[in-house]
Amino acid sequence: MLRLLNHVPTGLFILATLSSCIIPDTDIQVVIADPCGEEWVAQTTGAYGYNGLGQKKDIINPADEWITKRYCVTPEQGLELSDSTTDLATDYIADIAALCQIRAIELEIGDNDGTCASTAQLTYTGECSPNDGCGETNGDDEVGTTESTTTTGSGVAEFESLDLSAEVNFENGEYMVSRNLIEAAMADLVGISNDGTLATLAEDSLGSPTGFRMSGITSVNLGGVLGLQNGDVITSVSGHSVTTYSDLSDVMTILVSADSTTLTLKRGSMTVTLYYARDL
Repeated sequence: MLRLLNHVPTGLFILATLSSCIIPDTDIQVVIADPCGEEWVAQTTGAYGYNGLGQKKDIINPADEWITKRYCVTPEQGLELSDSTTDLATDYIADIAALCQIRAIELEIGDNDGTCASTAQLTYTGECSPNDGCGETNGDDEVGTTESTTTTGSGVAEFESLDLSAEVNFENGEYMVSRNLIEAAMADLVGISNDGTLATLAEDSLGSPTGFRMSGITSVNLGGVLGLQNGDVITSVSGHSVTTYSDLSDVMTILVSADSTTLTLKRGSMTVTLYYARDL
């Protein structure tokens, strides 16, 4: 299930630095023509977290739009969404909660109480007609646009369907990460959160942050194919220190369009640097 901000999916460290994809806070506006499906809205309404000083802060400010994503589904899928325990409803809720968590990182907030997930909800809003047929989902876009972007059938593979070992190759001391993997990971936040690789804020004996400690790594999940090991503590990305959520947010902003990056980490008593490049 969904990992909270004190368990950050590792893919956000590396894949966000190798991709130019930016996930906005708000959704597209759907133009209704000839109705042929049901429109459902997933949103987080009132999430909050705590900054590095322990101060409670809104993840979604009252003046902002709620973090929202709209879906145009078939009537059969609508029945599934009306039951919050179904797999489809659970996936949509997890997806919007993941977007909320990313927004929290941007605002330098930790979602310690899990409010991104606890305030997430699904609502039926009426009929819809996406440009390319009912039953497909509308992705996020800039506020004020009137064109839909479909995620189903868009050509981007689902992250969980990938053979990760085939998407990352180790060549000449570098891990070459395929564009296919990067695009799939950025488009499938639920898949990333279910991968199992976790990064937990690490502290020294005095309680001072030292980096992000890796866990949940296996030979076949993302952390494993990217050369990470359980117990590794990531201390910097491309030379930028990442010992707090604020540092992580700054690094993501700086390196979002980078074609290569490095991770420096503590592995036992050793300092190790791993090199990554986007396979163009």
